[in-house]
Amino acid sequence: VADDLGDRPESVEVLYMLSTRQRDRLEERTGAVSTLHRGLRLSQKNGPALTDLGDLYAEDDQYNEAVTIYRHLLRVDEDEATASPAAVHLSVLLEDKMQDVPAAREVLEQARERFPKAPAVLERLVVHLRRETRCREAREILEALIAREDLAASRVGYRLHLADLVLESFPPQPGGATVTVVGFDVEGMTGPQTALEGSPISQWVEGEIEILGTVGGAVLTVYDNPSA
Repeated sequence: VADDLGDRPESVEVLYMLSTRQRDRLEERTGAVSTLHRGLRLSQKNGPALTDLGDLYAEDDQYNEAVTIYRHLLRVDEDEATASPAAVHLSVLLEDKMQDVPAAREVLEQARERFPKAPAVLERLVVHLRRETRCREAREILEALIAREDLAASRVGYRLHLADLVLESFPPQPGGATVTVVGFDVEGMTGPQTALEGSPISQWVEGEIEILGTVGGAVLTVYDNPSA
Protein backbone atom coordinates (compact mmCIF):
# COMPACT_ATOMS: atom_id res chain seq x y z
CA VAL A 1 0.00 0.00 0.00
CA ALA A 2 2.80 2.41 0.91
CA ASP A 3 4.45 1.74 -2.47
CA ASP A 4 1.20 2.57 -4.25
CA LEU A 5 0.83 5.82 -2.28
CA GLY A 6 4.37 6.94 -3.10
CA ASP A 7 5.20 10.28 -1.48
CA ARG A 8 1.62 11.21 -0.68
CA PRO A 9 0.96 12.28 2.94
CA GLU A 10 -1.18 9.21 3.57
CA SER A 11 1.87 6.97 3.17
CA VAL A 12 3.41 8.35 6.38
CA GLU A 13 0.75 6.72 8.56
CA VAL A 14 0.83 3.52 6.52
CA LEU A 15 4.60 3.27 6.91
CA TYR A 16 4.33 3.84 10.64
CA MET A 17 1.74 1.08 10.96
CA LEU A 18 3.99 -1.22 8.91
CA SER A 19 6.98 -0.51 11.15
CA THR A 20 4.91 -1.34 14.23
CA ARG A 21 3.85 -4.63 12.70
CA GLN A 22 7.42 -5.46 11.70
CA ARG A 23 8.69 -4.76 15.21
CA ASP A 24 5.93 -6.30 17.33
CA ARG A 25 4.55 -9.16 15.27
CA LEU A 26 7.16 -10.15 12.73
CA GLU A 27 10.22 -9.39 14.91
CA GLU A 28 11.88 -7.73 11.93
CA ARG A 29 13.71 -5.01 13.83
CA THR A 30 16.03 -4.12 10.96
CA GLY A 31 13.06 -3.86 8.64
CA ALA A 32 11.22 -1.68 11.16
CA VAL A 33 14.19 0.70 11.38
CA SER A 34 14.34 0.94 7.60
CA THR A 35 10.60 1.58 7.35
CA LEU A 36 10.73 4.28 10.02
CA HIS A 37 13.54 6.04 8.20
CA ARG A 38 11.51 5.89 5.01
CA GLY A 39 8.53 7.48 6.72
CA LEU A 40 10.69 10.15 8.35
CA ARG A 41 12.04 11.20 4.98
CA LEU A 42 8.46 12.19 4.19
CA SER A 43 7.71 13.71 7.61
CA GLN A 44 10.71 14.64 9.75
CA LYS A 45 8.54 15.82 12.66
CA ASN A 46 6.63 12.60 13.25
CA GLY A 47 6.96 12.27 17.03
CA PRO A 48 5.74 8.67 17.43
CA ALA A 49 7.99 7.48 14.60
CA LEU A 50 11.00 9.26 16.07
CA THR A 51 10.24 7.80 19.49
CA ASP A 52 10.03 4.26 18.12
CA LEU A 53 13.22 4.70 16.12
CA GLY A 54 15.12 6.03 19.12
CA ASP A 55 13.82 3.18 21.27
CA LEU A 56 14.83 0.58 18.69
CA TYR A 57 18.35 1.96 18.48
CA ALA A 58 18.65 2.09 22.28
CA GLU A 59 17.37 -1.48 22.67
CA ASP A 60 19.96 -2.64 20.13
CA ASP A 61 22.76 -0.84 22.04
CA GLN A 62 23.24 1.71 19.27
CA TYR A 63 23.39 4.52 21.77
CA ASN A 64 24.89 7.26 19.61
CA GLU A 65 22.18 6.74 17.01
CA ALA A 66 19.50 6.76 19.72
CA VAL A 67 20.85 10.00 21.21
CA THR A 68 20.82 11.63 17.76
CA ILE A 69 17.20 10.63 17.17
CA TYR A 70 15.98 11.73 20.62
CA ARG A 71 17.74 15.10 20.29
CA HIS A 72 16.20 15.61 16.86
CA LEU A 73 12.76 14.81 18.28
CA LEU A 74 13.21 17.37 21.05
CA ARG A 75 14.17 20.01 18.48
CA VAL A 76 11.22 19.48 16.16
CA ASP A 77 8.37 18.16 18.33
CA GLU A 78 6.35 20.58 20.47
CA ASP A 79 3.90 17.96 21.72
CA GLU A 80 4.43 17.30 25.42
CA ALA A 81 2.93 13.82 25.09
CA THR A 82 5.86 12.65 22.96
CA ALA A 83 8.61 15.17 23.72
CA SER A 84 8.62 14.85 27.52
CA PRO A 85 9.00 11.04 27.55
CA ALA A 86 11.72 11.39 24.91
CA ALA A 87 13.56 13.79 27.20
CA VAL A 88 13.42 11.24 30.00
CA HIS A 89 14.58 8.43 27.69
CA LEU A 90 17.46 10.60 26.50
CA SER A 91 18.41 11.56 30.04
CA VAL A 92 18.47 7.95 31.23
CA LEU A 93 20.47 6.90 28.18
CA LEU A 94 23.06 9.64 28.68
CA GLU A 95 23.41 8.82 32.36
CA ASP A 96 23.25 5.04 32.44
CA LYS A 97 24.84 4.06 29.13
CA MET A 98 27.14 6.97 28.31
CA GLN A 99 28.03 8.04 31.87
CA ASP A 100 27.39 11.69 31.08
CA VAL A 101 25.46 12.88 34.12
CA PRO A 102 25.84 16.63 33.41
CA ALA A 103 24.37 16.18 29.93
CA ALA A 104 21.54 14.07 31.34
CA ARG A 105 20.75 16.74 33.90
CA GLU A 106 20.84 19.48 31.23
CA VAL A 107 18.30 17.59 29.14
CA LEU A 108 15.93 17.42 32.12
CA GLU A 109 16.33 21.11 32.97
CA GLN A 110 15.62 22.11 29.38
CA ALA A 111 12.60 19.82 29.27
CA ARG A 112 11.32 21.29 32.52
CA GLU A 113 11.53 24.80 31.05
CA ARG A 114 9.45 23.67 28.07
CA PHE A 115 7.03 21.43 29.95
CA PRO A 116 7.01 22.62 33.58
CA LYS A 117 4.18 20.28 34.58
CA ALA A 118 5.31 17.07 32.84
CA PRO A 119 5.26 14.40 35.58
CA ALA A 120 7.83 12.11 33.96
CA VAL A 121 10.36 14.93 33.66
CA LEU A 122 9.77 16.09 37.23
CA GLU A 123 10.03 12.57 38.63
CA ARG A 124 13.36 11.98 36.90
CA LEU A 125 14.62 15.37 38.04
CA VAL A 126 13.81 14.42 41.63
CA VAL A 127 16.09 11.38 41.25
CA HIS A 128 18.96 13.70 40.26
CA LEU A 129 18.28 16.22 43.01
CA ARG A 130 18.07 13.48 45.59
CA ARG A 131 21.39 12.04 44.48
CA GLU A 132 22.95 15.50 44.76
CA THR A 133 21.44 15.85 48.27
CA ARG A 134 19.47 18.90 47.08
CA CYS A 135 16.67 17.71 49.29
CA ARG A 136 14.72 20.96 49.62
CA GLU A 137 14.35 21.31 45.84
CA ALA A 138 13.37 17.67 45.49
CA ARG A 139 10.85 18.02 48.30
CA GLU A 140 9.27 21.09 46.71
CA ILE A 141 8.76 19.21 43.44
CA LEU A 142 7.24 16.19 45.19
CA GLU A 143 4.91 18.35 47.29
CA ALA A 144 3.72 20.11 44.13
CA LEU A 145 3.07 16.74 42.47
CA ILE A 146 1.14 15.53 45.51
CA ALA A 147 -1.06 18.64 45.40
CA ARG A 148 -2.11 18.10 41.78
CA GLU A 149 -5.60 16.68 41.33
CA ASP A 150 -4.74 15.30 37.88
CA LEU A 151 -2.11 13.08 39.52
CA ALA A 152 -4.27 11.83 42.39
CA ALA A 153 -3.75 8.21 41.34
CA SER A 154 0.02 8.58 41.88
CA ARG A 155 -0.26 10.46 45.16
CA VAL A 156 0.59 7.53 47.43
CA GLY A 157 3.78 6.81 45.49
CA TYR A 158 4.82 10.44 45.69
CA ARG A 159 4.16 10.49 49.43
CA LEU A 160 6.26 7.38 49.89
CA HIS A 161 9.11 8.97 47.96
CA LEU A 162 8.77 12.18 49.97
CA ALA A 163 8.82 10.27 53.26
CA ASP A 164 12.03 8.49 52.25
CA LEU A 165 13.53 11.80 51.18
CA VAL A 166 12.70 13.46 54.50
CA LEU A 167 14.09 10.58 56.51
CA GLU A 168 17.38 10.35 54.63
CA SER A 169 17.90 14.13 54.67
CA PHE A 170 19.12 14.00 58.24
CA PRO A 171 21.99 12.11 59.93
CA PRO A 172 21.22 8.97 61.93
CA GLN A 173 20.45 9.49 65.57
CA PRO A 174 23.23 8.55 68.02
CA GLY A 175 22.99 5.14 69.57
CA GLY A 176 20.58 3.91 66.91
CA ALA A 177 17.65 5.70 68.49
CA THR A 178 14.37 5.66 66.61
CA VAL A 179 13.65 8.90 64.81
CA THR A 180 10.10 10.17 65.13
CA VAL A 181 8.64 12.25 62.33
CA VAL A 182 6.11 14.96 63.14
CA GLY A 183 3.96 17.04 60.83
CA PHE A 184 3.87 14.82 57.76
CA ASP A 185 0.78 13.33 56.17
CA VAL A 186 1.16 9.56 55.78
CA GLU A 187 -2.47 8.75 55.08
CA GLY A 188 -2.75 5.76 52.80
CA MET A 189 0.90 4.76 53.14
CA THR A 190 0.43 1.38 54.83
CA GLY A 191 0.91 -1.83 52.87
CA PRO A 192 2.98 -2.45 49.73
CA GLN A 193 3.35 0.63 47.56
CA THR A 194 5.17 1.53 44.38
CA ALA A 195 8.02 4.01 44.70
CA LEU A 196 9.51 6.20 41.98
CA GLU A 197 12.45 4.90 40.00
CA GLY A 198 15.63 5.26 41.98
CA SER A 199 14.02 5.46 45.40
CA PRO A 200 14.32 2.79 48.11
CA ILE A 201 11.21 0.92 49.16
CA SER A 202 10.08 1.81 52.66
CA GLN A 203 8.42 -0.77 54.84
CA TRP A 204 5.62 0.64 57.00
CA VAL A 205 4.53 -1.18 60.14
CA GLU A 206 1.18 -1.29 61.83
CA GLY A 207 0.45 1.44 64.34
CA GLU A 208 0.81 5.19 64.44
CA ILE A 209 3.53 6.72 62.31
CA GLU A 210 4.61 10.25 63.11
CA ILE A 211 6.69 11.82 60.43
CA LEU A 212 9.87 13.93 60.84
CA GLY A 213 13.25 20.81 59.53
CA THR A 214 15.11 20.40 62.67
CA VAL A 215 16.30 17.56 64.86
CA GLY A 216 16.07 17.60 68.62
CA GLY A 217 15.56 14.85 71.12
CA ALA A 218 15.45 12.22 68.37
CA VAL A 219 12.55 14.05 66.72
CA LEU A 220 12.69 15.51 63.24
CA THR A 221 9.92 18.06 62.71
CA VAL A 222 8.95 18.97 59.16
CA TYR A 223 8.45 22.68 58.59
CA ASP A 224 6.85 24.53 55.74
CA ASN A 225 8.90 27.62 56.65
CA PRO A 226 11.66 27.91 53.98
CA SER A 227 14.05 29.24 56.60
CA ALA A 228 13.66 26.17 58.77
